[in-house]
Formats: sequence, structure tokens, C-alpha cells
Amino acid sequence: MNYCKDGDKPIVKYRFNGGKERIFKSEFAPIDIESKSVPVEGSSDYKSQGYAINITAVNGSPQDYRIVDHFTRTLGVQIGSFSPDSVFLFVMQCGETSYLKRNPCDGELNKELGCLARAYNLNPGGFTLNYNVGCPNPNNTRCSLVVKHKGIIIFTDQGDCPCTFKVQCGKCEDDEIECKKPIYPGYCCVKCSEMKSGIIAAKEDLKRLNNG
Repeated sequence: MNYCKDGDKPIVKYRFNGGKERIFKSEFAPIDIESKSVPVEGSSDYKSQGYAINITAVNGSPQDYRIVDHFTRTLGVQIGSFSPDSVFLFVMQCGETSYLKRNPCDGELNKELGCLARAYNLNPGGFTLNYNVGCPNPNNTRCSLVVKHKGIIIFTDQGDCPCTFKVQCGKCEDDEIECKKPIYPGYCCVKCSEMKSGIIAAKEDLKRLNNG
């Protein structure tokens, strides 16, 4: 969903699982915000309870893992003995909330694969999934918040679900009215509900005065 307009300085206030409020201030507007029930790096195959995968890699024996997410990609370029059609599988294991990275990340192939540590060069049809087997200790359900400007990701964060957020486009929040103030910062924000209560109270006082 899109928020704010050109020239605004959006402020996103959000919480994970009712925890401490976090704040992101954007230098760009408008912004698009997506809240989803998977980690930032999670794919549509992410499952917090986990599942089993059997991998048959090129020049390797079958291997079994318990994972929470996986994805594949075709290399697309020739690197050493690896052809452009080489297919690689990446996995996120139980207990993890992001894909493990190599550090340091050396070599042309590792860099082409985004420095991801668990990369398996697959035989055709080189893996099977079993959703009847999960993680020994399932992950907490993870939510992520993704903020974009013109389709480009400018901010991400993640934590335990649920994720709630609100966006402030101007100096005050949507349910507040900006009032002038002679001292710094030159304005104050008054809740609309407080303003309404004050107006009602003033009307009642005026009625009493008119009725003697």
C-alpha cells in the first residue's frame, strides 16, 4: 500500500509481537509498505515448522537436511567448469531466519551466487521435499516489514509476529491536528479526540452561561 506524497518525510512506527516501538524515517516519498509473515529473505516456500529435503548434488552423495526455506537459481553465466545452465539450490536450516553468508566471500562463483554459504549444484530433479517431517524445535513465526520507494527497497526489518505499523506523513499523526507554538519546534500536535472533547465541554459551559 502506498503512503504519503512527494515532498513528505514519512515516519514509519512499527512493533513486532507487541514489543518496543521501532521507528524508520524515510528521506523519500511516496513509500510502499509490505508486512508479511515470513522473514525478510524468506520465499513462498518458507515454513516456520520446517520440513525435510533430500539433495542429490553433482558429484556428491544424497544428503538430508531439516530446513525452513529453500530456493533455486540457474547460474546464467560460464564460470570455470560450471555452465550457464548449472542449477544451484540454497537452503535456510532450522533455527535460522536468514540465509547463511560466506565471510570472507572469495572466488568468482561464490560472488556470483551472492556469497550464500549453503549452495548445492544439483543434478536434474536433484531434490525432494517431505512436509511430514519438521524441525525438532520449530521457529517462532517470523514477520518482516519491507519499505520501498518507486519499487526499490529502502528499508527492511523482521521480528516475531504479529507486525503492526502506522505511517506519519506530516509533522503530526493522522489523528492529530497541528497547532502553532511560539517556542521550538514552532508547533505542537493535539489529538483530534482531545480537541473534540474540549469543544463539547466548551459548548456545555456556554449553554450553562446562557441559561443563567
